[in-house]
Amino acid sequence: MDKKTEFINLAQDVSNCHICERLRTLPHLQKGEWLENDDHGLNTDSPYVNRWNIWQGNLDADIMLIGQDYGQKEESAALDFFNFADTTNPTDKRLKELFNASFGWDIDTDDAPLFFTNMANCYRKHRASGGMHSAWLPICANKFMERLIRIIQPKIIIVLGRVTFEALHCMEGLSVKCIDPLESGSPVFSETIQHRYQIDLNGTAIEVFPVFHPGANSQMNRTFDEQVADWKRIAEYYDKVK
Repeated sequence: MDKKTEFINLAQDVSNCHICERLRTLPHLQKGEWLENDDHGLNTDSPYVNRWNIWQGNLDADIMLIGQDYGQKEESAALDFFNFADTTNPTDKRLKELFNASFGWDIDTDDAPLFFTNMANCYRKHRASGGMHSAWLPICANKFMERLIRIIQPKIIIVLGRVTFEALHCMEGLSVKCIDPLESGSPVFSETIQHRYQIDLNGTAIEVFPVFHPGANSQMNRTFDEQVADWKRIAEYYDKVK
């Protein structure tokens, strides 16, 4: 089966899943947050597992970037006109800056070998961020992420943020292995990102790089220069394996 067909089948299965619509945050409040699904573009020429794929969706990508969740769902009527690289979105804006500073890529205009996705494939009902249910990401990781990684077969996976990296370990069928183990205990995430991680995909190693999430509050934990240094380490590895 070719990649496109496998990807469409995955999009169909994601579209049919409604588990997280029953997993509401703050259930004692009338407007507890939950995730809503959509048709994942299955009636168009550009189906998607989640809408971040529309911005960067190369099925033969060398680099797969996994974020947390997409945020609120815009109206479907406006989907074709929505700018997925809107510079008013803090995460998108910072990702552009990081790829430019570390890889030398303008990811809006260069033919970069990238596939962007989120761990949670559905969309927030009320808020653009915050108030996440702890089960959303592990459920999607377990049900769908292994299949997506097997379709893309990237050389590198970049994982945005601690909770996304933790959820990646919930995949059924693929394991994330630390190849220079941390000391015992619970290290802070700034230590975690200094170590090396790999996924064994049928005998081929995929290097996994956890990094701080580059969202609106990212510089509370790590300055922009420190983030650039983290990403340059990824770029240096990519230069060796591309």
